[in-house]
Amino acid sequence: MLQVENLHQAYIGVQRELLTGYQFINSPRGNNEIERLGLAVEIRNPTSRGVYIPARKMNLAFSFAEVLWYLSGKNDLEFIVNYAPVMRRYSSDGETLPGTGYGPKIFSQKSDQLSQWDAVYELLQNVDRDSKRGVVQIFSKDESLANDNIDVSCTLSLQFLVRDSRLWCVSYMRANDIYRGFLSDVFSFSFLQEVMAKRLGLLCGSLIHLVGSAHIYEDDISNSKKIIEFSGGDSDRNNRVFPDMPNGNPVGSIKRVLEIEEETRKKPELYDLMDMTSGLDEYWVNIILVLYEFNMRKSGYNTASVLEVLPDCYAEIVGYSLSREKV
Repeated sequence: MLQVENLHQAYIGVQRELLTGYQFINSPRGNNEIERLGLAVEIRNPTSRGVYIPARKMNLAFSFAEVLWYLSGKNDLEFIVNYAPVMRRYSSDGETLPGTGYGPKIFSQKSDQLSQWDAVYELLQNVDRDSKRGVVQIFSKDESLANDNIDVSCTLSLQFLVRDSRLWCVSYMRANDIYRGFLSDVFSFSFLQEVMAKRLGLLCGSLIHLVGSAHIYEDDISNSKKIIEFSGGDSDRNNRVFPDMPNGNPVGSIKRVLEIEEETRKKPELYDLMDMTSGLDEYWVNIILVLYEFNMRKSGYNTASVLEVLPDCYAEIVGYSLSREKV
């Protein structure tokens, strides 16, 4: 198992694992790829989820938007395509992404039972702290496996375990695009892990990411090689950390962040963020600022004043995104 400290190191490491240790060359649904079966990586500090690689410019706004999309409990297309328009092509009805949008699977609640998310919390908080049953199932037996359906859940499940007074997470994926999908998937899973940990009053343990089919598509191999070439001599980046989520149950703050995101998404210039974010912890305000900066820039406005107040670990990533758009 590959063992690293943070997502930055993990992302570089899994590129190397695939490029130097792939087992197969194949072409599922006509897409040429290199593949390795049973990839495993342990990230000891999963809350440090920034990736600082000029050759692979992380879309921080999308990363936050995707996990907030999950946390909203919805799978609507309108929310996520604002941050990644390409995802529109995965929707069969033009309105939802039932495979890719994990929110309803994790957070939907029937009248007679808890959501999977709340059931795991109740199990670990009030029933059995040492339980191995804290599993959120994502892949469904009802999903269409037909070749013409490209909206199929890549994630099988998330397992939460309390060990040594920390909350560990094991993410199980049937398949993972190591160049494209790995970054945002691990970002989201580690964020969900931290949300659950804070609700339980715990710190995070490791995130262990297990992948059935780890692959890189042929068109991305040259870009993946650039990541490995960059990795030498970047010790400063290797040690950067993200801010920690505030202690306490984050549910109320997440709800408010989602409300502000929705209000400011289409016409961000009409809103006074200082007034709207009053009472929110700086941690959540900074996430809103990342999304706000994206939407302001998308609307054609200069966002230098927003970048100036972002934490360095966020501003540098957004800066990479800006440089990419100028090319």
